[in-house]
Amino acid sequence: MNNKYLPILMNDTKFNRDRLYKFLSLMNKDYPVSLDNKVNLKSYVEKVFSLGNILVILEHDMIIACLIFYSNNFESFEGVYPFLGVAKKYRKKGFAELLIKESFKIMKEKGMKKLYTFTHRDNVAAINFYIKMGFELESSRPANYSYNVSLIKENID
Repeated sequence: MNNKYLPILMNDTKFNRDRLYKFLSLMNKDYPVSLDNKVNLKSYVEKVFSLGNILVILEHDMIIACLIFYSNNFESFEGVYPFLGVAKKYRKKGFAELLIKESFKIMKEKGMKKLYTFTHRDNVAAINFYIKMGFELESSRPANYSYNVSLIKENID
């Protein structure tokens, strides 16, 4: 992978909102439970731009990989990863790892002590990826209708 693929923290513009919506729509059916079965994609884009962080990797001004995360819980200092997606033709090239590692820096800067993510039990690739990135299976958090596996990372690298 060359240096042209670097994670970028998206700022809130209409252009970026449209780009994120298009990417989420493209990725929609790539998960065991489709994104639009869990959230209204337009509303979700609004929410993540107002409360979350969005790291992307671009190629020719198009999002090819995206990580959405929240690092604003200053009571328990827990960060959450609700979405990670890489466009099909760019998978297995290290983009997800680049995004996660960049997010660890941001989470650490913001004082987060624990990181959580949730995924469907059938999403073995995601579970294995998060374990590779230092997360462990965690059972103390209740699963909801679409997420059957909870993972935690307590030491941010």
